[in-house]
Amino acid sequence: MPIGVASDAGYELIVDGYVNDSMNQPVDDATVTVSIMTLDDVVRTAYVVTTSGGGYYIVLFGGTEWSTEDFVDVLATYGTDTGSSLHHPADEFGTQLQDIDVTISTLVIPEFSSFLAVSLTILVTVTVMGIRRSRPR
Repeated sequence: MPIGVASDAGYELIVDGYVNDSMNQPVDDATVTVSIMTLDDVVRTAYVVTTSGGGYYIVLFGGTEWSTEDFVDVLATYGTDTGSSLHHPADEFGTQLQDIDVTISTLVIPEFSSFLAVSLTILVTVTVMGIRRSRPR
């Protein structure tokens, strides 16, 4: 085999983990793309799965789909929110199992019972009413 060419690992690689939001809550039904990347950042193999209950995902790569010199990239999306965990050595610790968790960034909207939300709602309402009253008819 030529120098610098990675050979197939010859055994399966399992990549699994959890997708959580920025509040550390599991994200069900997130789309997760797990890619095997070569040293040159070329996608060798990729699978797209959906998280199940508790934000869990799992992908199985066959022995010819990855090399011991490759990297694992995980990208999770839920609506417009995304998160990633990149460049994990595929053969880290010489195991067939990679646990890779991902946190997606989410926009936290305050509840309307909070002081800030109520104040903002009142301010916008008063401003709109003031503008409507100041316009000549």
